Amino acid sequence: MHVHSGTWRRTAPHGRAGSPPPTPPAARCNSHGPRCWNLLEQRTYVRSDYHTATAAHDWRCGDGHYLITGGLGEIGSTLAHWLRRECPGARLALLTRDPLPPRETWDAWLAEHEADDPTALRMTRLRALAAEGPEPLLVHADVADEDALRTAVEQVTGHFGALDGVVHAAGLPSEQWDRAITAASVEQCQWHFAPKAHGQIALEKVLADHPVDFCLLLSSLAGVLGGLRLLGYGAANHFMDVAAERANRGLDRTVWISAAWDVWQHHQDEKRAISAIGRSMDDKAIQPEEGLEAVRRLLTLRDVSHVAVSTWDVAHRLDQWVRDERIARPTTGGTAAAAADGAGPDGGADDLTEQVARLVRGALGREDMPLDGDIFEFGGDSLLIVRLLSDVRDQFSAEVPLADVLGEPTPRALARFVQERIDARTQGAAAADDDVEALAAELAALDPDEVERLLAEAQQATAQQEQER
Repeated sequence: MHVHSGTWRRTAPHGRAGSPPPTPPAARCNSHGPRCWNLLEQRTYVRSDYHTATAAHDWRCGDGHYLITGGLGEIGSTLAHWLRRECPGARLALLTRDPLPPRETWDAWLAEHEADDPTALRMTRLRALAAEGPEPLLVHADVADEDALRTAVEQVTGHFGALDGVVHAAGLPSEQWDRAITAASVEQCQWHFAPKAHGQIALEKVLADHPVDFCLLLSSLAGVLGGLRLLGYGAANHFMDVAAERANRGLDRTVWISAAWDVWQHHQDEKRAISAIGRSMDDKAIQPEEGLEAVRRLLTLRDVSHVAVSTWDVAHRLDQWVRDERIARPTTGGTAAAAADGAGPDGGADDLTEQVARLVRGALGREDMPLDGDIFEFGGDSLLIVRLLSDVRDQFSAEVPLADVLGEPTPRALARFVQERIDARTQGAAAADDDVEALAAELAALDPDEVERLLAEAQQATAQQEQER
């Protein structure tokens, strides 16, 4: 394990965190060698090769009783299978917000609905867990509702006689968090804060009366690194990261750990279909067995509140996403000016395509980039595209959505998006001119006395409005 900087934190079984470390072996993290996990606690970085370390099992593996919120979701059910495999004697309770239909209707439901139907998925996952051993106890509550959550926890303790640990995996399914800042309304942010932030608050209050060995919060690297279109999602996860540290103050028994995860493979399958930036993460997604190995280690930690699980160097990603000078430096319009210098006189679509292509090539420093070349494959990144769109707005007065370019990141496609917005603006202006001309013609056709009457009525209405104020 290689210590990047700061205080050393142990994940191998040589002892508890804080013990004097042995001489760390060199570790490399690249696309061809073993994967490396980067653990982050405040500003502490630890690199660990998960192939060569074995975690100590100091939690109640043999006869523990565990509650997983969001337990029939993709990751929640994956963790439930893992607990079954690792600890055959463990008893599981799965918390879901909505009850499943009556069991006698399941076969008909599955026959009538697609395999990816959310309810069908939950039925299938529960059946798979039941096939491995005793069926998990299902409890239902909105995790953000303290009273309902307290009732659910009391059901679990009443059924099992004890509760030893909680995994908080509740959150939005699929890509519902994917929104531009301009669309990040209060309602959209509440989608994320309800299950994550308010869920954590409710858990902390309820577990104060039911002390457990650990509460593992499944957070996201979006809370550490930010992320395009992830404003509400990143903020809600960052709340959980900070809340875990607060919850640990002055507590002797329950260990709160917020694990900020990189994208898991099943989410990566969705992201790949959405955009090029999603496809660029193909070789970095966490495979299920890798994620479960990380969970094994997380459950051995005792003095760390916040851990970032990344398949590549966290320091590099912080440099790329958080500390990159391009984030703070406003665009100078240099690439836009260069593109404008080469503009032709006709202003046609072909000319616009070439202008946009020159803008992209100048930003990339790649004069050999073809019109249908992928910006990411030619060395671009999401920040470069953001700056390109700023230059496009300055030069062409066209507001192109980031999502459009991420979905089709080529100069030709960008030019098409610009042309579509120019055409829409031109058509809108023409329609407005037609409306003005029609109104003028209508007024010209009126009798002068009628015009005077209409003006008098308008003045009277205006005076009445002033009095009412």
